[in-house]
Amino acid sequence: MQRLQVCLVSQQLGEVKSGVGVYTRNVARKLLADGHSVTLICPRERASTDIPGLRLELVSGKGTGTSHVRWLMLSRRFGRALRALRRQQKFHLVHFTDAREVLFCPLRGIPAVGNMNDYYFAVAPRSPWVFKRDYVDWPIRWAYYNTVRLLERRALGKLTAIICNSHHTKDVLAEQYRLSSERLPVIYKSIDLSQYTFRPRRLEDGHPSVLFIGGNVQRKGLPTLIRAAPLVLQAFPGARFVVVGDNQNMKAMKALCLQNGVQENFHFLGWRSHDQIQEHYQRSTVFVMPSLIEAFGVVFLEAMASGVPVIGGDVGGTKELIQDGVNGLLVAPRDHRALAEKILYLLQNEESRQRLIQNGLGTVQRFGVEGMLQETYALYRRLLA
Repeated sequence: MQRLQVCLVSQQLGEVKSGVGVYTRNVARKLLADGHSVTLICPRERASTDIPGLRLELVSGKGTGTSHVRWLMLSRRFGRALRALRRQQKFHLVHFTDAREVLFCPLRGIPAVGNMNDYYFAVAPRSPWVFKRDYVDWPIRWAYYNTVRLLERRALGKLTAIICNSHHTKDVLAEQYRLSSERLPVIYKSIDLSQYTFRPRRLEDGHPSVLFIGGNVQRKGLPTLIRAAPLVLQAFPGARFVVVGDNQNMKAMKALCLQNGVQENFHFLGWRSHDQIQEHYQRSTVFVMPSLIEAFGVVFLEAMASGVPVIGGDVGGTKELIQDGVNGLLVAPRDHRALAEKILYLLQNEESRQRLIQNGLGTVQRFGVEGMLQETYALYRRLLA
């Protein structure tokens, strides 16, 4: 491949708040290692300078907050930075690690790719009453989701190719936004196995630890886990439920714990670094994320790589990763009784638990960083050809 001049655009570099930063780091390092030139447009507050050869074009992240609307404000700043950069140098292509952030960016005359990391705006219900069932902030969420749906459709129309993180995401975007299949390549997210320690924990002391990790806690199914907890505690009174992540609705989640009488068993830790999350995987007996809607779920890969059996929602791209009863368990969204049964099954059947753990390790080995990057290179070549 010719020596490329690539412009990466990302909300973060490195492990900050989500896997987007880790993905950005992996792509930048690979491009630079192969002799290409990389310029990264990134908020100053979420950038690091520990990658030799990486050129940084920093914008201010002040005033954008940490809410979901952050991407909209950053898109304008990214657009101004990209416009200025293109006056100074020529790029072969631009790569957005969040496809929506292309909305206000000038792209005439240059191929552009963007990663589509979710699809929940595309399937946002038109009726606000549907949101009321699952979200305490349902009026605001309904308005926001349906507004972003319109903006997202416009943004995706500007991209030459949209990298989907699962076939389910691809199918949803093709149907909802009437996008051609050729513009929707599927490249699964991956993890660097060398960053994880496979150390399965045996349940010996009768005090299991159930781990949940997620930011958008309502959509990730935390209320279902809270409602399932009393049934688990009947059999394992000493069980701990550890919640890693932060969200504007955490106060409501704690109130739900109080309502279900499990407030003493739930431990809300907020955001944690990659190393700290590793420690929690090592202490966990089961990992649970019973999402209402899910595009893929890199955290399942992380748990598998750490030797923790997983339970996910029987939805979306999760089903492309977890085979029920083979390398993990699946549960219907909102079914807290079924979730409790699945958790108890793993806690009471050590042989089955170990089998799922070993099969999980085999699964995660198929989702390596090198394979993901080679597929990304193949997409670059196709676009430039």
